[in-house]
Amino acid sequence: MKAYEQTLTYLNTLKLKGIANGLDEMINDAEIKKDSYITLLNSVFTTEISYRVKRRMERNMTAAHFPLVKKIDDFDLAW
Repeated sequence: MKAYEQTLTYLNTLKLKGIANGLDEMINDAEIKKDSYITLLNSVFTTEISYRVKRRMERNMTAAHFPLVKKIDDFDLAW
């Protein structure tokens, strides 16, 4: 598993934490589905983009200093 460990090291060096966190699952899914390399690569990129969007939203919510987190269901819209 030297190649796998080296890949994780590269991902961490490049700060690609989304990929590093989900690499096992992506590889297993690709092997089971017999996906092409380009399909696996698209899955890798999609995972990283989703991770970054989620992290950005978390950072923005923290920086906004909202007193409470509310969902639309929490508001009484009945008049």
